[in-house]
Amino acid sequence: MLSAHMGSFDVTRDIGLHGRDVVVNMMMYEENAQKLNAVIASFGGHSRMKVIPIGTVDSLIRAKDRLDQGEWVGILGDRVVANDRLIRVPFLGSEATFPAGPFLVASALKVPVVLFVCLYMGGNHYKEYFELFCRRDDARTPQPRC
Repeated sequence: MLSAHMGSFDVTRDIGLHGRDVVVNMMMYEENAQKLNAVIASFGGHSRMKVIPIGTVDSLIRAKDRLDQGEWVGILGDRVVANDRLIRVPFLGSEATFPAGPFLVASALKVPVVLFVCLYMGGNHYKEYFELFCRRDDARTPQPRC
């Protein structure tokens, strides 16, 4: 699952996966996960988010293990950090630069890419969106078919 820094991961999981027996893991830099959990805890809450740290030697192995167990894996794809591989693609009428990492991960793991977001609509209302972006890759194709 691919998203951006907007909306709510916890609400996405609660609303979008309501009634489904699915475990969701987020791939993120561990320092960011610690900061997010500290903010949630400061409001008296707790995060049910399972985190797979990015940038460790076993990041892909962990993601594959979780996928093999039937769990889902999410990652944010709207920020670029030093040394990221980049791709330039048409986006909303112009060319835009995005990190290639989420697509390389999906290709390596041979899984589809599903865009997801849960937007706050005011009051106690959220609207969730899940949309297939790239089909599952097969062993003969080195890149996701987008």
